[in-house]
Formats: sequence, structure tokens, C-alpha cells
Amino acid sequence: MNVTDEQRLARIEADIAVIKAMLAERCVIRGQRLDALDVRVSALEDAEQQRKGGKLVLTALMAAAGVAGGLAAKLLPFMGAR
Repeated sequence: MNVTDEQRLARIEADIAVIKAMLAERCVIRGQRLDALDVRVSALEDAEQQRKGGKLVLTALMAAAGVAGGLAAKLLPFMGAR
């Protein structure tokens, strides 16, 4: 049985169509994974910003407590001396 050039060409075109479908499916899967990774990165960035904000608030609170403690240490002897 002899295969003609047209039959070979048709088989090659069918193989190419199968490969294109496989690649398209892989691209969709990769796109979904990238979207999921983008969501995770955004969540991590938000958490980092909240952590930085919390650290700034804690630093400000510690500074205010230090100032209040310093004022109390300086002013309490004068109040008790009366």
C-alpha cells in the first residue's frame, strides 16, 4: 500500500492540529497558574504593608511611652516635694 503525498500531508496537518490543541491547553493552564501566583504575590505585598504599618505604629507608641516616662521621672519629684 503506497501512501500518496496528499495523504502524508493530511496526516501531518492532523498531527499539527493535535499539537496546537495541546499547546493551547498548556497555555491556559499556565495562565491560570500565573493568575493564582499574582493573587498570592498581592496578598504577600498587602501583608508586608500591614506589617510595616504596624511596626511604625509600635515605634511611635514606644516613643510616646518613653517621652511620658521621661516627663514623669522629671516632674514627679517636683510634685512630691510640696
